[in-house]
Amino acid sequence: MTSENLSLGRWHAADKCGLVYKKHIISFNNVVSSVPELVRSRHRYRSTKMSRFQVLPLPIKSYSIATFSAATALLLTILLLFALKANPVILLFAAATVSAWYAGLKSAKQELEIERQIISKAVDTTACLIVVLDSQGRIVRFNQACEKTTGYSLAEVVDKYVWDLFLIPEEVEPIQTVFAKLNAENYYSEYQNYWRTKNGDKRFISWSNTVMIDGDGLVQYVIATGIDITDRKSAEIALALSYANLENRVKQRTAELTVASLALQAQEERFRCLSSCSPMGIFMADFEGRYTYANPRCQAILGLSLAEILGEGWENCIHPEDRSRVLSRWLDYTQEAGEYAIEYRLQTADGIVRWINVGSAPMFSDSGELVGHVGTVRDVTERQQTQAALSSSEQQLRTLLENTPDVIIRTDKELRYIYVNQAVARSQGKPVSFFLGKTSQDLGMPTEQCQMWDETLHKVLETGREEIIEFQSPSTDGLRTYQSRIVAEFDKDGVPESALIVARDITELKLAETQRLQLTIEQAAREKAEIEQRRSGFLAEVSKMLAAAFDGETVLQNVAELAVNSIADGCYIHLTETDSKVRLVAVAHAEPSTVDTINNFSIRSLSADHAVNGYPLVIRSGKSELIAEVDAEILAAGSQNAAEIEILREAKLSRRESLNLGSHACVPLRRAGG
Repeated sequence: MTSENLSLGRWHAADKCGLVYKKHIISFNNVVSSVPELVRSRHRYRSTKMSRFQVLPLPIKSYSIATFSAATALLLTILLLFALKANPVILLFAAATVSAWYAGLKSAKQELEIERQIISKAVDTTACLIVVLDSQGRIVRFNQACEKTTGYSLAEVVDKYVWDLFLIPEEVEPIQTVFAKLNAENYYSEYQNYWRTKNGDKRFISWSNTVMIDGDGLVQYVIATGIDITDRKSAEIALALSYANLENRVKQRTAELTVASLALQAQEERFRCLSSCSPMGIFMADFEGRYTYANPRCQAILGLSLAEILGEGWENCIHPEDRSRVLSRWLDYTQEAGEYAIEYRLQTADGIVRWINVGSAPMFSDSGELVGHVGTVRDVTERQQTQAALSSSEQQLRTLLENTPDVIIRTDKELRYIYVNQAVARSQGKPVSFFLGKTSQDLGMPTEQCQMWDETLHKVLETGREEIIEFQSPSTDGLRTYQSRIVAEFDKDGVPESALIVARDITELKLAETQRLQLTIEQAAREKAEIEQRRSGFLAEVSKMLAAAFDGETVLQNVAELAVNSIADGCYIHLTETDSKVRLVAVAHAEPSTVDTINNFSIRSLSADHAVNGYPLVIRSGKSELIAEVDAEILAAGSQNAAEIEILREAKLSRRESLNLGSHACVPLRRAGG
């Protein structure tokens, strides 16, 4: 297309927009009335300079300017000839020429109208916002896309300043400044800004602008083509914010992972330290139950090295009798991922058998996925041995309790029976269950017996002190006598919480005791009679001896010997002299060798005021003395020196037959008339 044709095409586009050019409205709806005006109009548009940005670059049909100019010149010539009254032939030719020109002009007008309609439809139906402003910023044209986006109609915005309707306050002054200094060279062809809609919303528009200038090079119109990028801008902002948030989260997560990694390293280090020093065996296994780790204590308990334990090697130390049970339980646990606790025996390579307690729990990842198992191993051999011994002791005690003839009962604080042994059941002819949970009143015991039991049990539970009572109770064997020992049973805080009653059937014992007491009484009576008989005989014999006495000392020796044979183990007789001295005149003892010991004892003075016993006191007071039990103090009082005291002390401690110092009797003998 030639430059003329291109300019003409732009003129058509400008005409389609209904532009006002130097106060002359070009309307393709009006018939061109004069050629000069048409020529002038075309000349003006041809001289109009346009920028490289077009509103709608549609193809427009071109016309031959040379042909049109020739026709115009011919028409003028004809008019001149007509004015000068030229030849009719010339006039006819001129008329034909004018007709041909007019026909061509009409055809061109129709084609221009079609092209104008096409451009108008394109402008109104395009999705782009197209607005035409004059050099002052007033709105000249406003397409349907603008109306749809802003909510304003063309009639509402024509001749209104664009900033009064659409611009936000902070953009008004910059745009006004641009229009105040508007020129083709410094005009910004592309930019983005916000437009306000009729309902107050804001839309973000991306503009591509061009200007139309007049023949003097001044900007006459501004044609702005815009695209509503609000949604895209919002998406970009949202995307930018999302990216910023994502970047912040990545940084935050990186920092968290760094901290978590450091914490995990610290935890792993602590785990290694704790595991190495732990007194308890620790192991780890994968999700299928194969061992992946065992600490030193675990290795020591199993009696295997780490290499021997890993995988399924730990199974080799299970006792053959426990192997099937242990492996079955372990398989069930690894498949169900529950809790695992078991005790079983190990057998080392040396044949040593140990009992171990194994517990395990599943390990899960943060996402809840099973990643393995962790467990503990404890050597409980001593506990098992203790439990076995305790179980044996309990069995022995149970056997003893159930077979002892003694009645054993336990009651709680409410005096209800919580245990009775078989002896109770046998004595009452009732099963054990009959007594449990019942009180004495519930069992139908006599009121007096219930009162006695209640008082005694309450006293034991309140004081914690033992009580012993005797009572009689009916049984399958009749009325029986029992001796009961009641003691308190204490809780962990030392508070009585129950009472234990141990009652023994003493019916036969009481009967034997009664019989023995009767025998004792009878024997004592016989002994008393015998003693009395011997005493009477002794006195009769002494009287005979004294009556027939010729040699006094011989008679006294005979009396001493008679006393040993009759009523005592030993006898010695002291005789007072006229000068108040005392002389040992007769000694007799069941053990003859003891006589020399007695003869060697010193004779105590009668004037000894400190004498508290013995013959000095009896001779001085004239009263008989009976000492039922000779103690250390009496021994000391009856001795003159340390040697005698030692002899008497040894005799007393050893209870030797030589002296047999148990009791002592001393009586005064008076001569006739004295």
